[in-house]
Order: sequence, then C-alpha cells, then structure tokens
Amino acid sequence: MQIENNRFFVSEDGVLIDIEINQSDTSSNIDIGSIVFRDNVYTCQPGTVPTGSQEGIYIQDLDVEGINGAVASVGTVTIENNRFYNGEHAIIFEGDIQDMEDAVVDTGAIRIINNTLMNQSWSCCICVDPYNCENWDGTTTATVGDVIITDNTVTALGSEWGIDVYNIGYAHDLYNTSNATIGDTYIQRNNVNVGKLGIAVGYGDQWDLYNDSQVTVGDLYVDSGTIVAGGYGVGVALEVAKYQYDASSVRIGDIFIQDNFIDSGSSSVALYYDDVGYEMHDDTSAELGEVHLENNTINSGSDCFLFFYEDVANSNGGNSNFVMGDAFIWSNTGTAVDDGIQIYYEGFEVGSHHSDDTYNELPRYDIQGNTFDVDGDGVNFYTHRSLYDNQNNAETTMGGFLINDNTFGCDYGVYLFYDRIWEDSDNHSSSNIEGVSITNNRFNNLDNDAVYIYFNETNSSLNAAGSLDVGDFEVSGNTIDGADNGINIDYELIYSGDSTTVTVKDLNIIDNTVGNLNADGIRLSYNMDANHSSSQTVGRALVQGNTLNGIGSGTGIYVNVYEWKHANATHDFGGVFINTNTIDNWTNGILLDNGNNASLVGNIIQNNTEGINVQNASDTFILGNDILNNTGGGPSGIHLTAGTGNVAHFNNIAANSPDFGIFSGGPLINAELNWWGDASGPFDPAGG
Repeated sequence: MQIENNRFFVSEDGVLIDIEINQSDTSSNIDIGSIVFRDNVYTCQPGTVPTGSQEGIYIQDLDVEGINGAVASVGTVTIENNRFYNGEHAIIFEGDIQDMEDAVVDTGAIRIINNTLMNQSWSCCICVDPYNCENWDGTTTATVGDVIITDNTVTALGSEWGIDVYNIGYAHDLYNTSNATIGDTYIQRNNVNVGKLGIAVGYGDQWDLYNDSQVTVGDLYVDSGTIVAGGYGVGVALEVAKYQYDASSVRIGDIFIQDNFIDSGSSSVALYYDDVGYEMHDDTSAELGEVHLENNTINSGSDCFLFFYEDVANSNGGNSNFVMGDAFIWSNTGTAVDDGIQIYYEGFEVGSHHSDDTYNELPRYDIQGNTFDVDGDGVNFYTHRSLYDNQNNAETTMGGFLINDNTFGCDYGVYLFYDRIWEDSDNHSSSNIEGVSITNNRFNNLDNDAVYIYFNETNSSLNAAGSLDVGDFEVSGNTIDGADNGINIDYELIYSGDSTTVTVKDLNIIDNTVGNLNADGIRLSYNMDANHSSSQTVGRALVQGNTLNGIGSGTGIYVNVYEWKHANATHDFGGVFINTNTIDNWTNGILLDNGNNASLVGNIIQNNTEGINVQNASDTFILGNDILNNTGGGPSGIHLTAGTGNVAHFNNIAANSPDFGIFSGGPLINAELNWWGDASGPFDPAGG
C-alpha cells in the first residue's frame, strides 16, 4: 500500500487503517505487505467539531491474531516527508501479535522520517505502540522490527507530548518456549517544541511469563535532538520483568540519551523504574542493560537528570536472578532550578522483601566530566530502608559511585544519604553496599557541604544470622573553593545485633585542596554499636596529604569516634590516621572529640588559634608534626583534656603563644624528644 503526493483537508482522520487478521486457529500463512505514506499534506480544518478525534494518519490496528502452526509476516511501515497541520494527533500507530500457538511471526520496521508537524493540540503528536505480544503458547517465535523516528520537526505548544513511543516489548501470558525478540528504537535528530513532555518512551509490561519463555528487547537511542518542552524533556518509564515464573527470562537493552540540547520546564531527562524485577519466582532471570547519558546540554526547570525507583528488585524468591546495568553520566553541561543528578530509592521497595536463594543487583553510577551550575545539589542520592526484610540466603547488591572530574556550582556538591539500610533481615541473607569514589572534582562557591555522606542507623532491627558488607569510600584529589563544610563523612550508627556480621571497609580522604569555608575542612564521625553476639569490623580512616586553608574560624580536621561493644560481641575498628596534611588558619587545626588510638603524623599545623585539641581521647600518637605559630587566647600548640596514654614525640613545636606548647588538663602526657624552638627546651623565650 502506497499513499503519496496527496493533500488532505479533513475534519476527522486523514487516513484511517484498521487491519486485523485472525486465522481462527487455522494453519494458513499470512503476508501483509509494506505500507508507505510519503509526500502528503494533512490539514485538519480549524474550528471544526469532529465526532471522533482528528488525526492525520491513524493506523488503528495492525494486528495478527490466532495463528496456529503457521508463518506470518508484516512489512515495513514508512511515514516519510509528510506535513501535518492542526488536529489533535498527527500520527498514531498501534499493533498487536496475540493468541499464537507454534507460530512464527516477523514484522518490518516502523519508520517515521523527516515529517513536519505543526499546531497539534492533544495528548501527543507522534504516538507509536509497536506490536504488543500477548497470549502465546508452544514454540511461538516473533521478531519485531526496529522503531525509527528521525529528522522530524514537531512544533505544537498546545500538545502535551511531542513524540511518544510506549509499550516497547509488551509481553503478557507467554508459555512454554515462546520467544519474542524486539528490535531497537531510534529517536534521532528530531526538533521538538511542545507544551509539556518532549519525548516519552515507555517499556511495556513483561508479566505473567511462564515455563521457558523469553523476551529480548533491543537498545534505545535518543540522540542529536533539540528538545524544548514545558514539562519533561525526555521521559523514559520502565515497567518490566514482573510476575515471572518457572525458567522464563527477560533481557532489556541499553539506553543511550546523548548529544541533545534540552530546555525543559521540569526534569530534562527522567528515568522512572516502577515494578521492575518485581515478584520473580522459581529459576527466572531478568537483565537490564546500561544507561548512557552523555554529551547533553541542558537548561532545566527542575533536575537535569532524575532517576526514580519504586518496587525495583522487590519481592523476589526461589533461585531468581535480577541484574540492572550500570548508569554512565558523562560530559554533560547543565543548569537547573533543582539538582544536577537526583537518584531516589523509594522506602521499603528497593532491593527488599526477598526470600530463598534469589540474587538481585542494583546499578552502579559512573559520573564523569560533567559541569553542573544548579540551585540544588550537584549529585543527590537518597535511599530509605532499602535492602529491607530479606530472608533465607537472599543476596542483594547496591551499586556504588564513581564521581570523577566534574565541576560543581550548587548547594551540596555530592550528597549521599543512606537511611536505615538493611533492616529486619535474617536467616543468612546478605547485602552488599558497594564503595564510593569521589575524585578530581572541582567544587566552587557552594551554599552547603562539598561532599556529604551520611549513614543513618545502618543495619538496625536485625534478627538471626545475616551479613552486611560496605565497600571502600574514597574522597581524593578534589579542589573545594567556597562551601560550608568541605568533606563531611558521618557514620551516624553502624549497628550489629544477634549473630549478624557487619563489615565496613576503609575510608580514604587524600590529597584534597580545601579553602574558603564557613565551617570545617574535613569532618569524620563514627558511632559504632556491636550488640549481642554479633561480629563488627570497621576499617581505618586515612586522612592524608590534604591542604586545608581556613579563614580563621572552624576546624581544619574534626574527628568524633564512639565505640560500644556488648560482652559477647566482636568489634574491631581500624582507627584514624591523620598524616602529612597542611592545616592553616583555623580555630582548631585538628580536633579529636572522642575516640582512641588516633595517629597524627607528619602534619604541618600552623597559624591556627589552637594547633591540636584532643578531648576525651586516649592512646593518641602525635608524631613528627610541625606545630607552629598557633596563637590563640589559651593553650595553643597541643591541648589535651582527659584521656590516658597520649604521647607526643619528634614534633617541631615552636612560636605558639601566648600560653603553652603542650597543655594537658588531665593525666600527664609523654612529650619527650620534641623540638621546642631552642636547644634549651620548651621554656625558651623564643616560644613553645
């Protein structure tokens, strides 16, 4: 079928196509040829009152049904070089492949290329619902062609959506060895200017899959477009891999959103995951591909990038296996009213309620080379009660972060909030929180902290045996110029109870340059509680090689450590090591508020009100530091209150005034073998 070089002036539909082939369980083969619309002009008359809707091209049904033991093929649909004016929708396509048994089906591509759409006024300008797969049995196999929407111009400020491709990979009630292979989706080089959502993509349900049925969905490409939208710029919604049984499997391809210019009233790129990897049973499996958000230029009325997760990796059992690919957010430039990147895990519903031997893996986030000048946070991650209520050998992994070589001007630079992780889990379930690496970034003129990582009540309300493993955290090589706190790491409560095992690996804060802060340079807080007969291991904190330039207030390095252990529990903390930092012009150079066995080695601590302030800490090793010209109104070199076993050796303690090089308000400190500014010792008038 070819419709070419026509002019349509319509009050309802320009062209309406309704093809429904139902063989009623006969075995005859079916061949539907190609359909072409080319070089037509569709004008919906303004001011008319249609009895239905107004569409330029409406392919209402392209359906293949009721095939038993036969072959069906559907040709390519091409809509090319047309112009559409006015009306409610310009193009609608809907197709189905359903009620199949032992059938073979092949469909061609859907091609919508180089069309001009103007002044549409209803829900969407281009709407594509490609070939839903439903109620298959036996050995049914279908190969569904690509969706190609390229080089179109859509200008419809009264329309809600510019381009909408929905129900990609829809599959329901597949049995036995039924196999659906869905092609790629290309939305490329389009120019879209609409009132609400620029480009919408929806992945349809894969649900009620049984036996050895399989669904494979290709990649998505949204690239090289110009998108101006009053609402979301690009919205991708996934509702996939739910209610799987037996040995059914699902594979979703990669998502690429790249090289676009997006100016949007709401979030510029939003990915919504809802009912993804939900209620998988038996030996089922599902795998989601990677997400690539790269080289976009964004001006957003909300967030540049939004990830929202609800009922993801949730309520799975048996030997099911669910894995999400990583997210790569590279080389974007964005301005926004809210956050550069927001990642939100809905409470109780992510990585939760698993049983038996299921394995679930949430994505890692690789964030590199971006520039965000936003009113909210550069990167905001919030998870509340994730990894919740897992039982009976279930294992769940929460992916970590690599945040490297970005430039942030914002409220918080990087804000990671882990709230009440791994509650109410028992019976040998295990959870892994992968590490975080924040390296080589530039934080300029922030309203709040440059780096803030907060663990709140990790592993509370545990029962029976289980394990939690938290990876290494690294903050290194960053430049912070203007913020509240520079680097703020707060393990508010690391708890282990019953016979659980909790491991928190090392923290490294290395080679950062910090200045122009309103509060503290580096803040570390640990609150550790090992209860019952649990085993708890917390790695060491290393603060090394940082340059911390103050403005005469705040604390260069602040450390607070609280440890509590039940008589039957095992607890091991690797300690705090503060080495070879340069700390200049703070109220306190280093303040140890609580904690034992800290080591302060080889630091340059100068021009502060007090150099080192040790409060309620014991067995502190102060070795080989330069403690110079700290000139406060009280004890100004080293000031100790309470605590026992503290030592200071091989330090250069000089020109501290007006009072003491070292002052201990509690037990005596062993302060042999230090240099006091003169060979005669600490009482020389030269200072010390």
